[in-house]
Amino acid sequence: MSSIPDEVASHSFLEGMTPAQAERVMALATREVFEAGDHMMHVGDPEPGAYLILSGLVALQVNSPARGPVLVETLLPNETVGWSWLVYPHRSTFDVVALETTVAYHLDSRGTRALCEEDHDLGFLVARRLLGVVSQRLAATRFRLLDLYADVY
Repeated sequence: MSSIPDEVASHSFLEGMTPAQAERVMALATREVFEAGDHMMHVGDPEPGAYLILSGLVALQVNSPARGPVLVETLLPNETVGWSWLVYPHRSTFDVVALETTVAYHLDSRGTRALCEEDHDLGFLVARRLLGVVSQRLAATRFRLLDLYADVY
């Protein structure tokens, strides 16, 4: 019998992990609820960890001195936000704001990094998942930049 809550057991972040691996990761997670307008992360936050989004809608944004908050991407349930905790200097690279009531599991960054160091097979799976998140963020940022500056060229 799994000790992983049913609501997160099928999250895409855990796909491909053995039940034991998923349980070890989720043992470091806490369930959190955010209301619309709550910040889940601020740019520069140390050790932001990752959030496995279960429900709600989340904005990934940067703050522009000229334009204020600029939306980079909107994240939905079954997506993951937060990858910068895995690489030095372990600081958040975006503001992450709940657009509506959002339920997510927060993975502790230090504990998860230690787990990945201890179990390299699991570490590889976590790193691969987060590399997918990085790739998605880069694509979203590129498309947003093209959208913002299309009229310049």
